[in-house]
Amino acid sequence: MSFLNKIIEANDEITGVVNKVVFIIKCGLAGVFFSVGLTFLIIVVRSWSSETQFMKEAIPVTAVIDEINKETWEDSDRDVHVTYYAFVNYTVDGVNYEHIDIGAVTSGYYEGDEIEVFYDPDNHEDARVYYDTNSGYIIFLVFSLVFMAVPVLMFAAPKGRGIRQGGGNRLKRIGECRYLPVKRIEVDYNIVIKDEHPHWVICEEVNTLENTIYLYRSDRVFSEEVYDIKAGDKVAVYIHPKNPDKYFVDLNDVMPADRPYGI
Repeated sequence: MSFLNKIIEANDEITGVVNKVVFIIKCGLAGVFFSVGLTFLIIVVRSWSSETQFMKEAIPVTAVIDEINKETWEDSDRDVHVTYYAFVNYTVDGVNYEHIDIGAVTSGYYEGDEIEVFYDPDNHEDARVYYDTNSGYIIFLVFSLVFMAVPVLMFAAPKGRGIRQGGGNRLKRIGECRYLPVKRIEVDYNIVIKDEHPHWVICEEVNTLENTIYLYRSDRVFSEEVYDIKAGDKVAVYIHPKNPDKYFVDLNDVMPADRPYGI
């Protein structure tokens, strides 16, 4: 069994490295999603706030379309789209403002048509067409929040304390011993030794203050070592006092669920 244990310990080390790499990748992806979401959120909030403030103070005036420019473009699917940009003339306080760019307008307008625009009372040459764009801003706002929520969802699952690090004997000397209930027993189908798969015993600790569930996983063991262990039994888990990622699940110290604590 010592040779088998060496194989299992070597595999544990590899698994630990892989888990660290996966964790780093997850942190990187979480940072990307959060950054993109935050960037979109800032842009949306600023644009929405700016437009709302402008329309709150803007004054309507009837303008005449002086010129319409058509811009044709293709998207990534090679679908053709057309955007129309309008320039207008209007009069404010007896002053005629000519060829004022009001940005994009919907199709159906022609040169010479009258259109209602809103101008800034502090800058009469700043005029815009009003469209109800609240629904569009809401869509982008939700999109931004979803991107920002991805990192939370990535790390929101019940989290384990990582692969056990350090020797069990040392942790039994210096660690804090907690008797934690067995959540489940898992089979490692990736390893087969003498036609048998090793098992993991998963213990659970519920931290009501942090609203978090911690999972502690034992080393790989074989069926004869977990034959008498079942869900609900309490197993001694030794946790490093300064680093909870270092722990040891002692399967030799099991308290059956049907036996009162301390007996």
